[in-house]
Amino acid sequence: MPTCKLNISCGHCGTHIVEYKKQGSGRLVRIYLDHIVSFAPGIDSTHPSEFRNLNCPECGPRLGTRVAEEKGRPAFRLIQGSFRRKKSG
Repeated sequence: MPTCKLNISCGHCGTHIVEYKKQGSGRLVRIYLDHIVSFAPGIDSTHPSEFRNLNCPECGPRLGTRVAEEKGRPAFRLIQGSFRRKKSG
């Protein structure tokens, strides 16, 4: 299964949100907390499993909503059109 690192940013203001290690070649529909490499400054990443939503720390819109854990893995379902992604290194 191919993997790549993605920089995910706010689709409204362009603020960096997370660096994510994606597996597979399909669309980016949800991001799993155990695949997040790093959070942007301004996001309290000490307890990410307690987040209800994934919001932009700069301009505030919701980018993702917490979904029921799939196979015990907490995740956010991303709102299509609210974020941008770009491959990193």
